[in-house]
Amino acid sequence: MGELFRPPLLRRTLIGILLASIPLIGAWAGSKWMVPWADQVAGAAHPGYKAIVQGWWALGATLGSFAGAQVAHWLGRRCSYFLISLGTTALTLAMFQLTAPLQASFLPVVFAQGLVATLFFGWLPLYLPELFPTRVRATGAGVAMNFGRFGTAAGVLISGALFSLLGGSYPLVGAFGALIYAVGMIAIWGAPDTGGQDL
Repeated sequence: MGELFRPPLLRRTLIGILLASIPLIGAWAGSKWMVPWADQVAGAAHPGYKAIVQGWWALGATLGSFAGAQVAHWLGRRCSYFLISLGTTALTLAMFQLTAPLQASFLPVVFAQGLVATLFFGWLPLYLPELFPTRVRATGAGVAMNFGRFGTAAGVLISGALFSLLGGSYPLVGAFGALIYAVGMIAIWGAPDTGGQDL
């Protein structure tokens, strides 16, 4: 463990933590606001709508999580992470700014957001082990993937405070949360390109 937090592996550990934290924080501090928003808009007239929204997102997420590693293989590690970040940012913004619960376009956007946002979780298990030499590979990948959960807890608390500051506006807090994914478009260019290299 100590080797991960000192040179020469420190930089790779920090990059892994950043790349793994972005989708976790983005999901729980940003895009998941769609569920209470759907509940608020649907109200008592459509009591099951919140579950329908979560179901559409979960269907997309299930498919996306299986495809992330293939996308990384086909497009390369950096390019794929950049495009996943771009797509998730755009779809999350669209979900909160260009449509709304009960509109015909809402569920298809929720499905697409779930599909693209969870490509990260197929991408990460492919890329994170490639950052580290064999002697610390499992520990390094585990630390990078799970460290983001602490950031997620902070992100949820901050987004809750932001929600209050924005007057309880789900579309606004969701749009601000989408910007977390945009950080990935920048962060990936500081990451080593591990594609095509022997482990």
